[in-house]
Amino acid sequence: MPMRLSIGKKIAIGCVFAALAYIPDFELPYWGHGRPDYAISHSIFINGLLILVLCAAALAVPALRRRVGRAYLLAGGAAAWLSHLLLDSFYNHGKGVLIGWPVCSYRLNLPMPWFTPLAAGLHDPNLAHELLAEAILFGVIVLLIFAARTALRKCSPEPTLG
Repeated sequence: MPMRLSIGKKIAIGCVFAALAYIPDFELPYWGHGRPDYAISHSIFINGLLILVLCAAALAVPALRRRVGRAYLLAGGAAAWLSHLLLDSFYNHGKGVLIGWPVCSYRLNLPMPWFTPLAAGLHDPNLAHELLAEAILFGVIVLLIFAARTALRKCSPEPTLG
């Protein structure tokens, strides 16, 4: 995110990204999250298509384009949304995520011992354990990105006015 954004705007963008990452788990009719194979809601093809449609809509409407049409916001939102599919593959339930539906029946299964499916929804008291494990994982990734960004800025030559 550019440094010219206020801390409040950065927090708001982070909250929107977190909401986008939850989209595959929405309990909607025909979305498939209630099904054990997660065929629709966790398909990279279906989610990618939805992301493309929403990005096209955001760019097509002038008022939306002015607010969210920046490439880093669209790319960050898409990455947050798709990160859910990878994160669900980490949960140690042995099923994996049917990520290639409807093109193939490949299941992405990368179980990590500290990712155990505890919470049954937002009302589950074990949700804090899940959120902590995810926050640590993504927190480390975000810190590494910011450290790399800071290091790159220090290494790059200052622009000169000619």
